[in-house]
Amino acid sequence: AEAAMEGHDLLVVATVNRAHHPLAAAGLRAGLHVVVDKPLAVTAAEAIDLDGIARCNERLLIPFHNRRWDAEFLTLRRLLADGALGDPVRIESRFCRWRPQPKPEAWRESADPADGGGLLLDLGSHLVDQCVALLGAPVSVYAEVDHRRPGGGPDDDVFIALGYHGGVRA
Repeated sequence: AEAAMEGHDLLVVATVNRAHHPLAAAGLRAGLHVVVDKPLAVTAAEAIDLDGIARCNERLLIPFHNRRWDAEFLTLRRLLADGALGDPVRIESRFCRWRPQPKPEAWRESADPADGGGLLLDLGSHLVDQCVALLGAPVSVYAEVDHRRPGGGPDDDVFIALGYHGGVRA
């Protein structure tokens, strides 16, 4: 792997979720800085492992969230920073999407947890990332992760509430 990486400084991992951990780990071990499309990993254990590998190899490991560049998010961020909206009390953000029949060929709708499919890792990670970018780390998290469609598959209905100091909710 190192020979293939020679002359490069950065690896960008933008592939199926299942491959994020092994590809990012290989890049970090080869001495590359690594940017990984969200989610960083399928499980918390994999994310912790990647963090350890990055630290041991003194490399940067950066998750990429393309929704940080959406116009409405950038506008909200600017308005909050300028004080134009006052102090936030509650921020609600959502993706409303329902597909009654899953696409059988889509890995994001795979019932295998190792694939890292489902709405929590796909769209939910964007919403959580935006809240953390706006408000910082929450002090509490409440979540409901459900399967509404018949026939198994990954989560297709997700609700997350983040609590912050001072009573702010997102």
